[in-house]
Amino acid sequence: MVYAQWLRVRNVLKCTGIVFGCIFILALVLHFALARFGSYDAMVNGIALDPGTTTQHVLLPDGTKRTILYNAKDHTHVVIDDRGYAGKQVTITEPSARQHATHEHVTMGSVSVISSRNGKTATTVIDTNAPTDLTIYVAFAVTVAFILATILGAPFARENDGHLEIALTKPIARVPLALRMMAVDAIGIAGGFVLAIVAFIAINTIFQVPHIIVGRDSWVVLVSGMVLALAWYACLAAATASLRRGYGAVLGFAWPVALVVALLALLPLGGSLLGEALHVIFHTLAFFDPLSYASFASGNVSPDTQTLSAGATIATRLPYTAALLILYTALAVIQWRRVEA
Repeated sequence: MVYAQWLRVRNVLKCTGIVFGCIFILALVLHFALARFGSYDAMVNGIALDPGTTTQHVLLPDGTKRTILYNAKDHTHVVIDDRGYAGKQVTITEPSARQHATHEHVTMGSVSVISSRNGKTATTVIDTNAPTDLTIYVAFAVTVAFILATILGAPFARENDGHLEIALTKPIARVPLALRMMAVDAIGIAGGFVLAIVAFIAINTIFQVPHIIVGRDSWVVLVSGMVLALAWYACLAAATASLRRGYGAVLGFAWPVALVVALLALLPLGGSLLGEALHVIFHTLAFFDPLSYASFASGNVSPDTQTLSAGATIATRLPYTAALLILYTALAVIQWRRVEA
């Protein structure tokens, strides 16, 4: 009875998979293109092959294979700790004028580069097994889920547009039919959410095998992100449930309107009476705007922290996004139930 909805979800997921496949191929091309410019391995190998470099190999008690390189001419000292599957840690000590990195701390996936200077000496520590929290991938996946929710966000308006008579002839009441339609879309959004996480991990692996940390907070953020995306979908479904035409414009303008409301709710609008009134209005509207709850800030939030403050985490806002999901789902179903052919 929701076969057309399944087809729509299948097509959306197929296009999403194709896009991720193209990004994966581009990442491979980029990886090989950057390889010609060398990496930290090439840099270390260059130092090791220098005729003036002495090499010493040491096996540490924990099984770590340590390689020590020293070049007296260049005043360069390199310590390489190879921990096998746990990755490598490379410590390079050299004159400041020859320092290879200019940033103090750069992290890309599981590769962490920390640079420091002490007078004329510079130290660079490269760790290839730095922990990467699953939350980073969830943040990207939520963005993808929001896009899919927008694409699928007008299920009832599509039925109203020339298909309502057929929908009314189905041997099922409107409310169960509406809930099934939304459930199919929710499965599609969840599928895209999981696909995005897997795709981003695969793309990360092209450059460096990630050391992913999955804790209790990671799972809470994952569930919160999924509920947030579904709340956005339900919001769009409620906004378009009674429309027959023009629902595309609603879906298109929903993003800028929701972002403006979320932004103005957080910004101070001055001490004037008008500014205070606008702040109250936008702050109130923000409670009903799912985008206002999109936050991936880390750390605990005290009970007296405002729900929509910049410091609140997405997990802290989970009860509110779940309430919005229920509210907008009910509004969408009630509106579509009242639409007449």
